[in-house]
Amino acid sequence: GNAFVFVVKQDNRVSAQKVVTGRRNGERIEVVSGLTADARVVAKGAGFLNDGDLVAVASTSTAPAASNSAKAAK
Repeated sequence: GNAFVFVVKQDNRVSAQKVVTGRRNGERIEVVSGLTADARVVAKGAGFLNDGDLVAVASTSTAPAASNSAKAAK
């Protein structure tokens, strides 16, 4: 199947973005293409979202730059 993440846009609305995944390590999934380095992605609760939903950003955390990983929602 296809892998998607929800990207949070500047207006705090989400948009489903198709990604290509790579290696997995526990709960971490490598995203090898489909995202920009500065993309804000939904890490929790993506299963309850639809395209265009308005979200509130509770906190931010960054993955190590060398890994370029993000959590993928299927």
